[in-house]
Amino acid sequence: VQYLASDTSNDAVDTPVKVNQDVDTYAAELELGNSVTLDLASGRQAYLLCVEGTLEVNGKSLAKHDGAEIHGDGTPLEVKATGVEATENGEV
Repeated sequence: VQYLASDTSNDAVDTPVKVNQDVDTYAAELELGNSVTLDLASGRQAYLLCVEGTLEVNGKSLAKHDGAEIHGDGTPLEVKATGVEATENGEV
């Protein structure tokens, strides 16, 4: 998982981009069957975009270009790569 952007008042992290919003932005590229877990605090929101392949997010499926608005309840988000697609550079 790559941490791309954070808000300007967050001195605890060093990201390539700082914005004047209460935001944390991440990107991940997962191999088939691999997963990542992200903490989403209660009361926080996340927006997840599946760019390629298919994902499973806490048991729900997302296909290429699907997005999901997620409301945190204090339990971690598990994002798992469940499908890949063939590209000119191999399967992603």
